[in-house]
Amino acid sequence: MAPPPPPPPSPPLMVKLRTIETCGVSPPEGSVPPSTVPLTFFDVFFLHARPMERLFFYPFPHPTSHFLSSFLPSLKSSLSLSLRSFFPLASLLRPSPGASSASDRFELFYSDATSPGVLFTVAECVDDGSSGGLFDRLSGPRPRDVTVFPHHGVVVGTTMHHAACDGSSYTLFRQTWAAAARRSSGDISLYAHPLGPVVDRSLVPDPHGLYSLFYKTVAGKSPIPAPASSPADVVLASFTIKSSHIKALKAAFRCSTAAVTFAFTWINYVRARELAKRNDKVYLAIPVDFRSRMRPPLPAEYFGNCIGPCYVEAEAADLSGANGLTAAAEAIDRAIKSVASAGFEGAEPEKWLETIRGLPAEAILTGAGSHRFGVYDTDFGWGRPAHVDLTSVARTGVVAVAESGEEEGGLRTIETCGVSPPEGSVPPTAVPLTFFDLMFLHACPMERLFFYPFPHPTSHFLSSFLPSLKSSLSLSLRSFFPLASLLRPSPGASDRFELFYSDATSPGVLFTVAECVDDGSSGGLFDRLAGPRPRDVGQLRALVPRLAPPDSAGSQPLLAVQVTVFPHHGVVVGTTMHHATCDGSSYTLFRQTWAAAARRSSGDISLDAHPIGPVVDRSLVLDSHGLYSLFYKTVSGKSPFPAAASYPTDVVLASFTIKRSHIKALKAAFRCSTAAVTFAFTWISYVRARELAKGNDRVYFGIPVDFRSRMRPPLPAEYFGNCIGPCHAEAEAADLSGANGLTLAAEAIDRAIKSVASAGFEGAEPEKWLEMMWGRPAEAVLIAAGSHRFGVYDTDFGWGRPAHVDLTSVARTGVVAVAESGEEEGGVEIGLALPRNQMDLFQIYFAEGLGRLDAKAKKRLVSTESIYSVTWYMGPKPVQ
Repeated sequence: MAPPPPPPPSPPLMVKLRTIETCGVSPPEGSVPPSTVPLTFFDVFFLHARPMERLFFYPFPHPTSHFLSSFLPSLKSSLSLSLRSFFPLASLLRPSPGASSASDRFELFYSDATSPGVLFTVAECVDDGSSGGLFDRLSGPRPRDVTVFPHHGVVVGTTMHHAACDGSSYTLFRQTWAAAARRSSGDISLYAHPLGPVVDRSLVPDPHGLYSLFYKTVAGKSPIPAPASSPADVVLASFTIKSSHIKALKAAFRCSTAAVTFAFTWINYVRARELAKRNDKVYLAIPVDFRSRMRPPLPAEYFGNCIGPCYVEAEAADLSGANGLTAAAEAIDRAIKSVASAGFEGAEPEKWLETIRGLPAEAILTGAGSHRFGVYDTDFGWGRPAHVDLTSVARTGVVAVAESGEEEGGLRTIETCGVSPPEGSVPPTAVPLTFFDLMFLHACPMERLFFYPFPHPTSHFLSSFLPSLKSSLSLSLRSFFPLASLLRPSPGASDRFELFYSDATSPGVLFTVAECVDDGSSGGLFDRLAGPRPRDVGQLRALVPRLAPPDSAGSQPLLAVQVTVFPHHGVVVGTTMHHATCDGSSYTLFRQTWAAAARRSSGDISLDAHPIGPVVDRSLVLDSHGLYSLFYKTVSGKSPFPAAASYPTDVVLASFTIKRSHIKALKAAFRCSTAAVTFAFTWISYVRARELAKGNDRVYFGIPVDFRSRMRPPLPAEYFGNCIGPCHAEAEAADLSGANGLTLAAEAIDRAIKSVASAGFEGAEPEKWLEMMWGRPAEAVLIAAGSHRFGVYDTDFGWGRPAHVDLTSVARTGVVAVAESGEEEGGVEIGLALPRNQMDLFQIYFAEGLGRLDAKAKKRLVSTESIYSVTWYMGPKPVQ
């Protein structure tokens, strides 16, 4: 069947604009000292590339005068304040003066005296009779001339030199500016903003001389050749792949949202341009964010360029054929997984420019942007955009990717603030880290999501529960002040760290309130997310608060809270905590205190009289064997539990319940604890699902042990800090995959637990903990987190118990989370994240194991559906 004929072209759009104002916007004078930011090899890659140009189209049914008086002042003042942190964008790109090899070195230089700032222009469409129709034609997805800039409604356009930063960093700036503009007052402290940039370019090492190699290639020309101006014979259009289509594609090809999006686009591009007639092979270049793949990893908030291409190739004839989509998806999925496993060094960056130069230009399609950048959340105070364009694609020939502006998944930030203990209630205090804390200095944060049914409008939550939630948090922090502190290097000691709190310097707990803006689908979305079935971690990530990165002095906030309201359906409370602050037992004590305070009808509560107060005195932890210094040598600059700095794109998160009857049967069979049988049952299913016996002789299980009662002298149960260490069980991988796997796993775990119980802290050989962790192959180790005794399902802030709880950080650390069952007393729930194909196998092995227990105990089989409940979902982060 022949394809449908293309729509007739729109008549030319003649736009007449009147410039109202042109000025320079800079950071507040004196707020940024003269600063030089050198370009890295990632930046020089884009030295002569075309600028990134975006247009945001907003409906605005008001006269120009209303915009100029009500919104323009805050738009400019918020930009100025945002530039205080993002000063590289107000800098000048110039050759580095005075360097020995100055001819090939460049820098971003800012000073109040010489930098002109950001050029800011305000214009008005003067075609009064036709501007309405003109705006509607320009702000829709259908083709239109790319040279036209409209006005009716409001269009915000930005153009940025690509050598300054990549799309991830631009997103951070855009979010900061928009959040500042939304606030009613321009007097905003961006110091406490949740997503501050890390501008330090020295974090990017260059041991192989990539800068010089790249410079030789790009000097005087763009690495991606493109015409200097927009061509006159092309039109720009946007197309949406609906969530139902994405879901179907992912189910068919078992790969990420990015992979199926690029595959679907690639085959249509190859066919439309009839590339098979002139090319044997065609190529796709996918932008990969290497922040988490550098060694050591860069923070997610690193500001600059940190992307490189992932090249995919295929036969042009194959992509044009009947099985083109399958061939494209498989090729893209292989390439993405190859980069994910190889890391930065394995991606062969020295060949990037050589590769792209050696390929025929018309045979290459390059991707830009990401469906995780949240461009449709760019609300400057007058609403979300109706449409967003990356107009620079017309000058570069790339394909732009963004989340859909039409479907579910969007969040609107209502409020962002800092919550601290009542002023004057906590004197300036420094709490030193112990060797237990130091073990988690560079570990991934602990992230939890609590899903609550809430069949009321957002306004009801904001008026009836939000005030008490914030006031009770403030009062709880009076006792749990380390959570409102800054983690910083101890003054005068190079290897010592402390939690420091003072009213004057500590920003407190970052507290964000958001709302799901997809009114028509938020209920179904909440129901899909608030359950145990496998869910795409990308969508859950939007509900997880992010910790601010360390500032220039190395100080970092320790706790963030995000409350997300799904109108008339539910509320999600998310917490993210730096693990160096405390362990799960101490976090439980804080959570119970906060929830109990929030449930009280009055905010005037004396926490001094609370039955369970924390003991913050770190001097109770004795270090007679110098474990702090030993641990510091090992963890300095790296995490003892290696994990990606960002969420992987190819995994799903699911929860499974072992019922009370199953626990009882397992304990009777193996005569060991609830924890031991839960771990054993999970371990064998994990080993089988990942087929670990094929590549490993031995496998290992790490169990967190609370040493409070095992120290000499013992620590109180309310000791606040980290006081856990690993207990290791090991077994032959082939044995756990065999018929007697459960028995062998239970025996190995029970032996390990009893050994620690009898030996105490000294006998647990803590000096070997990190050595053992680093000395074993990562894929052969499964580590548990949490406990069925923590009572996460008792977390009631005043509107009831949660329907579901997730420890979402397991998606970044590869551990298995353990909690009590939310369905029945005495059951246990486990949560883990795996690639979808491995999760499918895990479900099968887990269900089969429970089925055999039921068959043995009750002489009948039960269906998989009665054993575990499992919700589907998909969602939007740049290809990592």
